Amino acid sequence: MLLLTYEKVTAILDQTSLVKVATNLGTDIMLPIEGIKAISSTGILREKGIFGNLPSGESYLMPEEGKAEGLIVVDGSFAGIGLITDQR
Repeated sequence: MLLLTYEKVTAILDQTSLVKVATNLGTDIMLPIEGIKAISSTGILREKGIFGNLPSGESYLMPEEGKAEGLIVVDGSFAGIGLITDQR
């Protein structure tokens, strides 16, 4: 069994130039990430003014702005918006 921790995922992302996300529902998108530093969200918040995501244990980054290509299918809801029902 392969165990990927957020530290390992962050290291992999830092060495990657292009990410493809595809799902059975139709999401199929290419995200260029070359030169973008991934962030490990540890959930350890020890200093005043520090912020993070809780629960944590994730790695994240943004793709190169304006260069993603493909389609994202949303089958659920977004915080602050609710259930997505518009089929556009």
